[in-house]
Amino acid sequence: MKQLYIQRKGDYEIADYKNYTDKSKEHYQELLIQYLKKTNPDKLNFNPTFLDVVDRRLRFGLAKHYGVLSLDLTEFLKYFNN
Repeated sequence: MKQLYIQRKGDYEIADYKNYTDKSKEHYQELLIQYLKKTNPDKLNFNPTFLDVVDRRLRFGLAKHYGVLSLDLTEFLKYFNN
């Protein structure tokens, strides 16, 4: 399965599809928590868990839901550039 690494170079980002390391999964998990704290703090009660990135969508699960939720990766990353 291909996964996404983000490489920062100056003020823009390069998306490169490669296999994840455990560290990058942990990094995306931390970013997801930070994002939800500001945008949807009520979702933190349901243990948000980062899954993967597919087709420019960051996918994650919540304990309340049996499905998979997703965010547009571009919008998600813009949040951290401001």
